[in-house]
Amino acid sequence: MSNTCNSCGKELVSEEEHAGKNTEIPFCSECADNNGNLLSRRAVREKIVDRIMNEREVNDRRRARKYVERKLESMPAWNS
Repeated sequence: MSNTCNSCGKELVSEEEHAGKNTEIPFCSECADNNGNLLSRRAVREKIVDRIMNEREVNDRRRARKYVERKLESMPAWNS
């Protein structure tokens, strides 16, 4: 079982957080569909930007996008 999403780095502490609730899938439910297929980079980026803006009360979407892009560049799913 992967402890972090290979797409966004989110910690996966329970089965429910894995895509499809399948611990064999190395992606979270925000980054992949229920079959484990990774969503487009743009879709993943925008979901994470939305989450960050809500959780951290960030008001600058452009700045949040830049932060997320840097994060995605370091993740295994986007380094191929």
